[in-house]
Amino acid sequence: MWKNFRIKKIQGKMKIICKILPFFMLFLAEQSCTDMVETNQSSPFTYSDTIQLPVNNFIQSYDYKYTIHFDSVFTDSRCPMEANCVWAGVAGVRFTLSEKNMKKMIVQLYTTNNDQWSDSVIYNNLKIKLLRVTPYPSLSETIVYSDYKAILKISSISSN
Repeated sequence: MWKNFRIKKIQGKMKIICKILPFFMLFLAEQSCTDMVETNQSSPFTYSDTIQLPVNNFIQSYDYKYTIHFDSVFTDSRCPMEANCVWAGVAGVRFTLSEKNMKKMIVQLYTTNNDQWSDSVIYNNLKIKLLRVTPYPSLSETIVYSDYKAILKISSISSN
C-alpha cells in the first residue's frame, strides 16, 4: 500500500515538472539572448560572439579564417510547449565547418549534452557550442523549416 502511494506521489511530481520545465527553459533562453548577433553572409563573427544563424546560411569569422555553414535540422523531437511529455526531447542540427586551406568537417550538435549527444565541438582553435534551436515547438503552430535558427556561442581556444 505504501509503495503504491509513493509511486503515485512521484508520478504527480513528474507531471508538475514536465509542465513547468518547458517554460523554465524558455525563460533561460530569453535571459541568454543579450548581445546576440543576428547573422547573414555579410556580418562576420568574432571569437567571443553569440550568433543566431538561420538554416541553410553561413557566416565567416571577421578575419575570414573560419566559415560555419548551418546545413540542416535533422531531428526535432522537443516536447511542445503546451504538451505534457515524459522527457524534454532533443533537436539535432548539422554544420559544415571549414578553415582556410584546411579540410572541411561536418558535425552534428544537439540541444542536450550527455553520453549520446554533444552540444559543442572544438574545430582546430575554435569552440562552437549550440545554445538552442529556435523556434521552439508548439502544438498550435507547425514549424516552417526555413524558420529554424541555431544560436551558437563562438569562442577561441588559445594554443599554448
